[in-house]
Order: sequence, then C-alpha cells, then structure tokens
Amino acid sequence: MISKAGAIGFFLSAACAFSQARFDVASIKPSRLSGEGRNRENVTANPGTLTMHNVSLRSALQWAYRMKEYQVSGPAWIGDERYDISAKAADTAGEDQLRAMLQNLLAERFKIALHHEKKELPFYALLVAKNGPKLAAGKADGKSVLEPKGMGLAAQDTSLGEVADLLTQIATRLNLPPVIDMTGLKGRFDFTVDGTDLLQSIGAGDAAPDLSAIMVGVMEILQEQLGLRAELRKAPTDVLIVDRAEKLPTEN
Repeated sequence: MISKAGAIGFFLSAACAFSQARFDVASIKPSRLSGEGRNRENVTANPGTLTMHNVSLRSALQWAYRMKEYQVSGPAWIGDERYDISAKAADTAGEDQLRAMLQNLLAERFKIALHHEKKELPFYALLVAKNGPKLAAGKADGKSVLEPKGMGLAAQDTSLGEVADLLTQIATRLNLPPVIDMTGLKGRFDFTVDGTDLLQSIGAGDAAPDLSAIMVGVMEILQEQLGLRAELRKAPTDVLIVDRAEKLPTEN
C-alpha cells in the first residue's frame, strides 16, 4: 500500500511533468483567410498531433483550458486576430496531454500573462419543461448533425450539451448570458424546430429587431416544440483572464 507521503509525492511529480509538457515541433502563423471563411474555425486533435485552423487566441485558450467563450476574457483582439497552429508530439500523447502542451505553447509564443478568478455570473439553465421533453432518441454513438431545414433547424444524434452550446452562440451575439445544460438528460436526440414565426417577426417592419424579443421567441420554441425551458440563474464561475499577450507570436 502506498503511504500518504508517497501518494502526495507521486501526484506532485505527475503535476510537475504535466506542466512542463512540450510539443516536439510546433508552428503558429497568422491566418490569411478572408471573405466568408474569415471567422470559420477548425480544430483537429489526434494522438500526438494538434491542428487548429483560423482560430482566435481566445478559441485556442478555450480548447487548452477546457473553457467556454464566456469564461475567457482579455483584450478585444484575442477574439479578432486569427492564427493557424500545427503541432506534433509523441504518438502516445492523448488529448489531456495535448491540452497541457498547448497551454505552454501559447504562453511561450504569445508571451501570455493570465490568471484565474471566480466570478458570480448569470446564465440560462436549460431544463426539462413541466410536461416533459419532446425529443426522439438518436444513436448513442452517432455524430451530431445540425443543419437548416426550411425556416428552422433539423438535428440528428445531438446531445443537449451541444444544444446548449448552440443557444450560447445565439445568446452571445445578443449580448445575453450563456446557456448551460442542466436537464440531466443523457444520450443523443433527433428533433426539428420550426422558426417561421420567429423569423417573420424579426423581419417585420423597418426598425432594427428587438434583441430581447428574439430570445423570448427562442424560449417559446424550446418550450412548445422541444419540451425544454431556460431559467435565468447566477453561480460562481471559473474565468480565465488574459492580463497581457502579444498579437504577433514569436518565430517558429
């Protein structure tokens, strides 16, 4: 049996090795994409390799620290400037190791100074409505597909965590709090939503659409069509604050 002191020593050694993890080869260059693809990001992680195409520094930090967009703050440019990152490590390096290596790589190349804080932040809790969910079971091992269907959306093999992420993207554009899945429903689901009424109300008249009315419309769709609801709450949330970073990474 390992003694208490031995166990502490083991974990301290493991933590130290983890914090010093480095890629064997890594390249970071400003992205040259323009036009419609300017904001389209792609991340591919396989054992031993990590490729991030056209990502912002905020997105790279999100992936490295397992955080959502609303949990990373700093200078405005960390969400605007785009980069291509290509890195290779030992073939046995798993995702957790790649994330630790990316943390170190970003700190080195962008000269980042950051810190963690706990902040009381508002969020929408995604919950099951009173009469229960209106969702069809999808394939447990299926890959999520979300695509437009008429004036709505069709989802296949989609988890409610992914639904919450999609709703968070909408909320962020409306300068509203994020959405967090708290339904307790596991697995993947198939469903469709019809946004005809919402889209027509947004497009009616010459005035700019009422942002709060858009979110109200989304909430109505959730309840009426999916049997879900969103409740505004507050909770202490871990946030990552970038105190300093350089726009141009050091040479590869």
